[in-house]
Amino acid sequence: MSRIFRIILLICVVIYSMGCGTIRMRYDSDLQTPEGKTAHYVYEKSYEIPLYPTLCGLSAIFFGGACWFYLVMPTVHQDDFVTKDALSSLDQRLKTDKYKITRQRLSRVNWEDQPELTEFKTLEDQK
Repeated sequence: MSRIFRIILLICVVIYSMGCGTIRMRYDSDLQTPEGKTAHYVYEKSYEIPLYPTLCGLSAIFFGGACWFYLVMPTVHQDDFVTKDALSSLDQRLKTDKYKITRQRLSRVNWEDQPELTEFKTLEDQK
């Protein structure tokens, strides 16, 4: 094996091992409860992303020094997972699925693995 190939291989292994293995997502929504109250709901959860460090390493090699693949996150599939988990958690909290979402927003928070977080406040709670 040539010396240059070994160096490139070593760089790939280092980039792969340092790649982010989790993404923290946030689901933020306004809703009408079954009682007709206006409420605000926030759900945050960290998700494993085992395949993406490889893509991160490849994008860093080909595009130079940074993980470009992480800039496209959250992906459509990640959005679906977060929405499903957030609505399931909301169903359990309200003990029903008879509410109306009036606004929702999904976003990436960071790359840390932290415990699940939920916040639920009605308009009366916020006064």
